Amino acid sequence: MSDILTKIETYKREEIAAAKRVRPLADVEAQAKSASAPRGFVRALKDKHARGDYALIAEVKKASPSKGLIRADFASVSIVASGRSRLAAAISSRL
Repeated sequence: MSDILTKIETYKREEIAAAKRVRPLADVEAQAKSASAPRGFVRALKDKHARGDYALIAEVKKASPSKGLIRADFASVSIVASGRSRLAAAISSRL
């Protein structure tokens, strides 16, 4: 595994352990059960593919673990609304 992946793995394991200490699994499960229905992520990919289009997922993020800050004035909603994402079947964004 590359050095950056090892760092990401270590960080994520620590982050998950801390989250488990703060919020019990039962709370997470209760929230998941009461959540709204999914917004059709898989259906959007299948529909694009069925039309012969590329079934792409666009990732919109402010920073990268390996490269750091990508965009200081990050506003995911306006970035997605700008139109460049129209080719994507779905958008992945961390607000």
